[in-house]
Amino acid sequence: MTATLPRMRPLLRGAIIHATYTAQSVSEYQGHPLIEAIPDRRNIGLALDKQRHAPAYSDEERELPAYDRLEKIYNTRRFIQPLPNYVYLMNAVNSALRWGYVGRNPIDSTQRRGIREALSGKTFLDEDLPAPAASQSSFYILGTPGTGKSTAIERTLLLYPQVILHRKYADKRFTAAQMVWLKLDCPNDGSVRAMCVAAFRAIDAVLETGYEKLYVSTTTTADILLQNLKVVMAEIHLGVWVIDEIQNLKQASSGGEARLLSFFVELMNTIGVPVILIGTLAAKELLTRDFRIARRGTGQGDFIWEVLKYDEAWQIFIEELWRYQYTTIPTPLTEELSMALFNTSQGIADMACKIYMLAQARAIVRDEPVEMSADLFYSVLQDSLRLAHGALKVLRQGSTGKAPLAMIQDLFITGDIADQIIEDARKATRLMTELQSLVTVHTTMTPSIEAVARLRNQGVTEAIAFEAVRVAMSSLGEHATAQDLIAVAAPAAAQQIAKQVTVGPKRKRRANLGGLELPQIAKDAPTSVHNSLKRHGYVQNLLDVVNTENSED
Repeated sequence: MTATLPRMRPLLRGAIIHATYTAQSVSEYQGHPLIEAIPDRRNIGLALDKQRHAPAYSDEERELPAYDRLEKIYNTRRFIQPLPNYVYLMNAVNSALRWGYVGRNPIDSTQRRGIREALSGKTFLDEDLPAPAASQSSFYILGTPGTGKSTAIERTLLLYPQVILHRKYADKRFTAAQMVWLKLDCPNDGSVRAMCVAAFRAIDAVLETGYEKLYVSTTTTADILLQNLKVVMAEIHLGVWVIDEIQNLKQASSGGEARLLSFFVELMNTIGVPVILIGTLAAKELLTRDFRIARRGTGQGDFIWEVLKYDEAWQIFIEELWRYQYTTIPTPLTEELSMALFNTSQGIADMACKIYMLAQARAIVRDEPVEMSADLFYSVLQDSLRLAHGALKVLRQGSTGKAPLAMIQDLFITGDIADQIIEDARKATRLMTELQSLVTVHTTMTPSIEAVARLRNQGVTEAIAFEAVRVAMSSLGEHATAQDLIAVAAPAAAQQIAKQVTVGPKRKRRANLGGLELPQIAKDAPTSVHNSLKRHGYVQNLLDVVNTENSED
């Protein structure tokens, strides 16, 4: 029976390669196939170049139609510019991988026996057996949401293959599947059982094994799952285990968080697997409450992933971000604009990208060309990202450690808001383009425009009206009358509205589709039908459409 897990992000997958061995200069690494097979990533310049992601861009893209440019502005959230803290992280992960394998040499019979004894719960002492190095290699990364912690660790892990397949070492048969790294999110409810099941499932997905079926059942207790997971991680020669969203442990049932944290310590001490924990500052108290966790978590020094300061790092970031500009009028980057974006985002890279993206969306959907400006950034923050104000205010006051977790998590929610605003703008722009293609310069309305106008007059939203009439035209043909179109479109529109009423947002909208009356728009000759529709309120201003969701809050 397959266990049901809380919703998590998609599993991070890396490359699977066949082992090639490189002689090591560090004595502790020599003669160790698991270490010698790990690619060398000490060339920082090359590694940083691999970390960087720059979507393609050309100035000609500013001449694309508005709805295409609204698609392209998502590049402002896709680009990745490594900053100085990436260097420290890459060094820490490289050391964790290599030192974590010291004492776990699979071709050393003494070390193999030591791990077997440790897994069985027995004490095995040998003066020639290296002390477990995992506790000295483990660390945690804490910081404000949106500062790039998760992206940085994922990009760093992807510098290394996820799985290395061994067949022969030193002219002797050596068959093994080495899982170099595994990254998972801590479940939303902090459940120990869910964490174990997710780990088994992830390992099975990568290695095509059947551990979940073998070890997980409805009657298996969390303690047994933890013990079995430890055995499996030894079997697959796991190099490092990364657990993100560790602050979710605060939601664990009584005793759950202590049990899982103790398991991490046990994992380090028995089979020597380094653990890297990542979370918001809300997890700091959780990790430092027990001295054992705090001491082991600072084996390589803890990482407090701070927001960007207004210094050289910010300048590198903003100059790269500014390249992705899709407004018709290009705006040069100035000190004023750089400072305005920094102030509105408080140095949170993800927030800066969202504000820049939404500012461009506003400029794109306006009737006349608009340049980027400080006022535009502040306006976006005020109108479209109100939910983040409290968290940003806390950051300005420098008291994030005392801020309520819910307030800081508001910075996460703004991602969904930003996406919805862009989607609304994109739909509105496409609808306007379709409308303009249907509009005639004559003083009378085409049947399709008449049908849309009559639906809109009865309270049907623009999007539903256009879609219903479009489908009706496809079905009836171009010679259909307005009355014929309405006969088909009205029931379809009513059905769509009913769906929104059932599963839509807080404010339920209903429309009366009976007794449709033809609005007297055609009397406005000789102006265009489009302008007439707009003047009578049947065509919304695009800026109003963009801000609809926020103005209704």
